[in-house]
Amino acid sequence: MKRKSRLLPHAKLWTMTGFAALLLSSQAVQPATILAAPTTAPAAVSATSASEQIFNRYMAIVQSPNQIGSAMAYLRANISKVTPYQASLMVLHLENALKRNLPVIEQRFFPASVQETIGNVYQRGFSFADVRNRITNESVKQLLNQASAQGYKLETAEGMYYPIINYSIFREFGQYVNEDIQSYILIMAEESKQAAVKDAALVIGYQQLVRRTLNMERFVQQFPNSNRTAQVRELFERYRDFTFYGTNNTPLFDYDTKEMRPNAKTGYTNILQWVSVDNSTYLDKLGEFMELAAEHDYKETTEIRDFIRNYVAN
Repeated sequence: MKRKSRLLPHAKLWTMTGFAALLLSSQAVQPATILAAPTTAPAAVSATSASEQIFNRYMAIVQSPNQIGSAMAYLRANISKVTPYQASLMVLHLENALKRNLPVIEQRFFPASVQETIGNVYQRGFSFADVRNRITNESVKQLLNQASAQGYKLETAEGMYYPIINYSIFREFGQYVNEDIQSYILIMAEESKQAAVKDAALVIGYQQLVRRTLNMERFVQQFPNSNRTAQVRELFERYRDFTFYGTNNTPLFDYDTKEMRPNAKTGYTNILQWVSVDNSTYLDKLGEFMELAAEHDYKETTEIRDFIRNYVAN
């Protein structure tokens, strides 16, 4: 029987709805004034005017219900014709539209008939196309096609099949947007490619866990005023907790023996040797933690629990 972690008094059980909600939490795009080009450069004025027309047309499409596919097609065709600032807002509004529509399309996956149809053919790593090619139910095929075309991908946890935002599609826009949104896209694409936690268990390696957390910390440090800083900071805090606590079904310290997981010990030790802790409070604390753990033979003690609580609380 799986036991609830004594080391995670404040943590939620990492279910499909819990982690997916975190990954897909929404932050509204902040309005901003688009600056006109200097009047001394007629060519620049003309270019800016054209980009504004493209931007305004796109905003009308992306904010209309049931127009995600059209907005995505328009963005692909025209993003190279606008400024990086405009492109950044266009990409973020597409993300917001996908988030707004997600609960609607999720509901269409929940009926038992849909779940059973997918479950009968599903294998680990299957995409919407993989499932579609193996089923005969036309209504489910149509649902999978629509979800894929609108920018979602198939995910599974706790025996359920459901859509999440496919952030890999945003990679094609990376060269046109501002640096902070480029970095944000990379972070979220990694998340949607493989969730860190499923069924309350850690499913990525400990070195990958640290690298992802470090990238999130660097984003917050480098882009404190980005439109997506709050969302990345929340994700960083969750990953920081995964690092020092583990998850309910993959605790960092074994519930019975109190010993640190061997893979965590090896992973953390190695990455601290390979990556500089300079300018990273997270890595610096991980280094202190591993030194303390070594002093206690890598077993959970009151001193170790206090160290973790003090860091996480601050």
